[in-house]
Amino acid sequence: MTRLGDARKHVEHLDRLPSLVDEYLRNLPYLIAREPVIREYELVGHGHEPGGRPRTLTPDSIRYLSEEELAEKKRAAERTRAAHYQELYRMLGLKAVVRPDEGLEVS
Repeated sequence: MTRLGDARKHVEHLDRLPSLVDEYLRNLPYLIAREPVIREYELVGHGHEPGGRPRTLTPDSIRYLSEEELAEKKRAAERTRAAHYQELYRMLGLKAVVRPDEGLEVS
């Protein structure tokens, strides 16, 4: 009787699969993170808060980032993007392995 119960669970899972795939496809644009815009400067002073009200830009409210700071911002954005893809792969049950000289293996 155990095998029959296992078979029923498997059939129920297969029956739910199309709706699960549809749900993932509907949410796909929100699940994949687009690359953020990385600017070579940041706004400083005058109590600026990201997402706050617009204000008049003056030369003293702009600080240009050094090459090291800009490189770190790019690395941080790439780590965030990679984490989004890893979460998406986990949700879909996908595994991707990149092997030098052998290409990409997805299962």
